[in-house]
Amino acid sequence: MNSSNKIKKTKLISYKEKKGRNYIQNWSNVKGGDSLKKQLLDATKAYVESGEKLKAIIGEDNIIHNTFVGMQSIEKMENSSDKESPVVKATVENCKRLTELTNLTGKLVHKHGVDFSLVQATKRQIFRAK
Repeated sequence: MNSSNKIKKTKLISYKEKKGRNYIQNWSNVKGGDSLKKQLLDATKAYVESGEKLKAIIGEDNIIHNTFVGMQSIEKMENSSDKESPVVKATVENCKRLTELTNLTGKLVHKHGVDFSLVQATKRQIFRAK
């Protein structure tokens, strides 16, 4: 997946923790682990790239505000009269990428049983490389 791919889901998915579950501590022990790890790295990279693009347009001080507002109203922003504005486009893209990354994290942890700390450590590889 690259940053030009369309994101279909714009809502956060709520997963339920399974009590007593032993979470997998190593990607090599995850069924389809290489593919899932690549998806996570690609989604993280796409989120970081969209954040950098947004930061270049609005400045670092406004990123949290725009992302917070955007996460509450992605569809509304996409259909607004300002939808062609570079700021709106970049905010929507960043919010969609954050939604994608958050949903994938939940899926890895709760559906595939990957330990949350392994998911976070994998994402940190991209965040630190930027």
